[in-house]
Amino acid sequence: MGYVLYFQVKANVTLSCNRCGGPLRLPVEVSDWVSLRTKQPADAHVVLGGDEMNIRFITDLEFDVDNFVGEIIELEIPAYPRHAEDDPSCEIQPREEPEEPPAASPFSVLEKFLDR
Repeated sequence: MGYVLYFQVKANVTLSCNRCGGPLRLPVEVSDWVSLRTKQPADAHVVLGGDEMNIRFITDLEFDVDNFVGEIIELEIPAYPRHAEDDPSCEIQPREEPEEPPAASPFSVLEKFLDR
């Protein structure tokens, strides 16, 4: 016996940009399903195929849907959210490194030993 849970979430999440600390609004879209099975498998070790990866074995008849979907949404949010590099709303723009002149060769002191 079991249940199938289909869910679809479309939302905008406001986070802090890791680069500038300003607000960053990210769209989140998740659409998936999960099969909740109340009957535990007979074997302690279960191998699930590719089509069975959305199966969850539950021991109680109660299942916290809010917590489950919340975890799925959290996995869609990037670990280090930041504005795009060309986004003008980011208060800190990437530094442009000045071009350094080529360094002197460490062997230039040996020029005095050359026969000219």
